[in-house]
Amino acid sequence: MKDLIYMLRRNLKEPGPVLWAVLATAIQCGMELLLPRLMADAVNTGVMAGNLERLVREGRSMFLACIVMSLSGYAAGFSSALAGQRFALKLRHDLYAHIMGLSISQEQAIGCGSLITRLTVDVDICANLLQALVLLLAKPLLLALGGMVMMWLIAPTVGLVFMAFVLAQIAVTVFFVRRTASGFAAVREETDHLNTRLQNSFSVFRLMKASNRQETESSNFEKVNLAFMQRSLHVQKIVAFFNPLLMLVMNLAVAAVL
Repeated sequence: MKDLIYMLRRNLKEPGPVLWAVLATAIQCGMELLLPRLMADAVNTGVMAGNLERLVREGRSMFLACIVMSLSGYAAGFSSALAGQRFALKLRHDLYAHIMGLSISQEQAIGCGSLITRLTVDVDICANLLQALVLLLAKPLLLALGGMVMMWLIAPTVGLVFMAFVLAQIAVTVFFVRRTASGFAAVREETDHLNTRLQNSFSVFRLMKASNRQETESSNFEKVNLAFMQRSLHVQKIVAFFNPLLMLVMNLAVAAVL
């Protein structure tokens, strides 16, 4: 987390796209929270009361809210992607300049495969993480806070029940983040080994062909490739279990509210 904060401070010199993404996400969440209220008004004061004029007026408001929600969602997605790519551009440039300043012994100690992984996969992960922080963290947080406020205004008891399940969701998320952090670190190490094996094989390609060592090199690569697959599957099993458990907590919250 400290490394991430350091990279954000160093590379996000122009926070405009991030701020625009957060603002657009807030507008989108506001419209999503407003739609159920408009629907309730349309049913209570329009359909149930037989007031066609009020029903048409509420329908227009809902249509306008849907348009604003769609436009703000597009703006949030584009702004977050722009922020992530600018972040990756600056980070990749600084990282490449730093690698060019390493000594030969340092380069050999780190390994060519590891350096390639840092410049490609790791930079993309950082960019995707920044984009996810805006889209996958800001939106659920705003919806949760807005939902609790709306429920608290309608029925304080329901708001307390909803708040308890939100805390349960946070606890589940923190648990899985801690479980998967070490797993993703191991996957990154296996990626380094895979890239190093590829780089070594390609650098001695002619010698390998001349000495007829294709089967030996293929066998060695298959071992590294299999280790990478097994490590990745182990992490994905944990990730795959996360979504059903989170949905279970959400459905229990709905059942408790009902």
